Amino acid sequence: MDNFNNNLVWFFSISVFSYLSGSILWAIIIARINGKDVRKLGTKNPGMANTTRELGTKYGSFVLIGDISTAFFSLFFIKYLLQNVFDVHPIVFSVFTAIFLLGTFFPIFHSFKGGSGLAKLLGILLVLNPLVVFINIPLGTLLLFKIKNRELKFAWSGVCVVITTMIVSYSFNYSYNIVGLQYDFPDFWGLICIVFSALLVFIRSEYQYDLFLVKSLKRLRRR
Repeated sequence: MDNFNNNLVWFFSISVFSYLSGSILWAIIIARINGKDVRKLGTKNPGMANTTRELGTKYGSFVLIGDISTAFFSLFFIKYLLQNVFDVHPIVFSVFTAIFLLGTFFPIFHSFKGGSGLAKLLGILLVLNPLVVFINIPLGTLLLFKIKNRELKFAWSGVCVVITTMIVSYSFNYSYNIVGLQYDFPDFWGLICIVFSALLVFIRSEYQYDLFLVKSLKRLRRR
């Protein structure tokens, strides 16, 4: 019983940490430093894309780096604990990842009005397979310059990065160790986490942007 209660305490503690970490939205923080509320500008989404459009590339870059770093360091720490301290089933990490994203969608620090979580999703992908950054940085940068539509470039770049990470993480046999955290591929449970996290971000984005992606696809079909 004591062991069960201890596990519940740790589960609750990590859940709270996940949620509070996810609730840190750099778009709102950086906009406030500049005396503005990004939730009242442009698309009203407190994220990297809207910050870039409304405040400029420099501040959008700060948001991107902040969101990715927050997701990476918070969830890398959690993944390390789960693998090396508690030794639980890998699916548990997906639960804490979902809680982290819920913090981004409904942040307690910002009146529960959050963003779509696309930049945070990139940080999650980085935790699940750090080496994939060497593929995704040039790919994402190329797509941002190639896609001319300012509204679509960030969304489609994110989609391509997710797909690339899924392929690299599940289609090849390799392993490596980073700071005591062991990575073995192909990683089925990592793939599940990617799909689940991407689905949550997609649903939130469609709600945030009023079915933006669906409407965009319909417009493309009509042309």
